[in-house]
Amino acid sequence: MRQDIREAEYSKEVEDGIMLFMEDIIDKKIHIKVHKTKKLHAKIYIFLPKNFNEYSGGEVITGSSNLTDAGLGIKNEGNYEFNVALRDYEEVAFAESEFQKLWEEGEDVLPIDVNRVKDGSHIGQLYKPFEIYIKLLIEYFGKNIEYDPDSVGDLPKNFKKLTYQIDAVNQGYSMLLEHNGFMLADVVGLGKTIIATLVAKRFLISNGTLNTKILIVYPPHLEQN
Repeated sequence: MRQDIREAEYSKEVEDGIMLFMEDIIDKKIHIKVHKTKKLHAKIYIFLPKNFNEYSGGEVITGSSNLTDAGLGIKNEGNYEFNVALRDYEEVAFAESEFQKLWEEGEDVLPIDVNRVKDGSHIGQLYKPFEIYIKLLIEYFGKNIEYDPDSVGDLPKNFKKLTYQIDAVNQGYSMLLEHNGFMLADVVGLGKTIIATLVAKRFLISNGTLNTKILIVYPPHLEQN
């Protein structure tokens, strides 16, 4: 459910709808159970009078429709759904019996479960400007901000672990994986050689020495370096 919330359209209407759904579960207007051993795929909608019997009537709709815009045919571009309505007592009674058996085996989705989902998402939350700023940094820089400076080893003894170089190694490696390469450009003396070496070594370790060849192009007078 958290994933659905994260991927949902960001609008007040969507948030209000999710909040109402959560409140209906908490208030027990909607009762949901989860079956932990069977992978239930069938879409079956059972409509019964309060005192269901062979003379009272009832209806079962089964088929391919989900309770979505496309499944219900609300939009013109909706899917073609194939559904069957069953009204004979034996068929309705069979569906009711199977449902009750699965329902008894299921486990309740409780208000505490819904509150746990709510607390772990942005739905219904009021955030401070600083928290929004931190979230912006996380989304923009990704795992770069999670980088552990102590993970950069192998530096010669006379080299310091400089924060901007560590950041450059981490960001460069991420760009290398995402774009199959990147351009490292900076003024003289800021450690481009060290940064490039550490990025190359990090890739060498992750990709495997047998799968990796590194080509270094340099002016002749830098060969000793």
